[in-house]
Amino acid sequence: MATAAAVDEAVGSLKAALAAVAAPAGGGVPAAGGGGDVKAAAERLRAAAAKIGLMWGGGAPPSADEAASVISSLAQDAQALCAAIAAAVAGGGPTLRADAAALARACLQPAISLLSSLPSNPPAASVKQGVGAIWRVFARPRCALPPTAAHPGAPLPASARTHHTHTHTHAHAAGCRSGCDAVGRAYLDDRRCLFRHLATVHTVLADTLREMAELGAHAAQAADSGSGGGGMDGDGDSEGRGGGGGASGSDSEEGGGDGYDAGPLSPEEAQILGMTTALLTPAAGVVHALSRALLAAPWVEGEEGTQAWESTLFHAKAMQRAFEDAGALLYPPIDTRELSAAAAAIANCADVLAEEAPAEGLPPGTAEAVAALAAAAEAAAAALADRLRQLQ
Repeated sequence: MATAAAVDEAVGSLKAALAAVAAPAGGGVPAAGGGGDVKAAAERLRAAAAKIGLMWGGGAPPSADEAASVISSLAQDAQALCAAIAAAVAGGGPTLRADAAALARACLQPAISLLSSLPSNPPAASVKQGVGAIWRVFARPRCALPPTAAHPGAPLPASARTHHTHTHTHAHAAGCRSGCDAVGRAYLDDRRCLFRHLATVHTVLADTLREMAELGAHAAQAADSGSGGGGMDGDGDSEGRGGGGGASGSDSEEGGGDGYDAGPLSPEEAQILGMTTALLTPAAGVVHALSRALLAAPWVEGEEGTQAWESTLFHAKAMQRAFEDAGALLYPPIDTRELSAAAAAIANCADVLAEEAPAEGLPPGTAEAVAALAAAAEAAAAALADRLRQLQ
């Protein structure tokens, strides 16, 4: 009972510490130690977890006083870690604060799980697993996520085709952030945190363009093999294609390795694919140019500078969603109306990004280059919209 009471008190304190990190910011200045303080606190938490592993790792169970002491020690070290994270991001923007809250959860949830298991006198193997879960948060040499859930290239069912390969890439990245050296990988300042998010967006955009290139290559290969392609009817749907039940399992695997075979594209579909690529390429260039400028430009301290880049990230994420929609819509049968809406959204995001790019400190020529890319995206979107209207 004494152990249960100590655990209840410790778990309550850890949940309160997590809530404090996730609470809205009240201003402040980041702690001078920054990431160094966080890493030091993480090492102390690892040591406290190791003590619990020794106490419950076999042999006689600890006395009530011994159990209460090591449980309290782990709780205090976990609270200190949360405090160090909160101090490191004090005064930061919403993206940095959200990442800090996620980091705190990744660090403390394994500790909460371990503590919660102790009153039931778990077997030594279970305790060791709990301690190992805490250690892996702070030092893990490589990811061990299941291939079908984590790694790009894992086979997907045909029904999941529209999620795209890059969905797996970012599921893998998210899993690593929560379980592979979370503290060592953390960016605890606004500039690097925002850059990481912008870089993630650009990776998705680049993956979508790569998938479009693969779609065109597979379609051309299918056409060379002698298969007949279909046209597009007035509603933008393809004709003359096997669709959902025509292809065998082996044929599907030849299409792209994920259970989906696009088959040959009709001339109209191939043209739409090329025109959409002409839109998405400069639009992705806008995000790429701004993400590089974020690191190269002098950082404007204070809320004004942070808000400008937070706005950039917001519109970049909106573009990412439209990219994903467009990439999925290019697989036959093509819905011309939905593709037209996605194209307009992409062009609008590129235009907003160019207009609302941070006004101060951009490297020379960046604003002009971004404006030119946005103009190219707008022109490509207009040309694509005209062609799609003709096919409706």
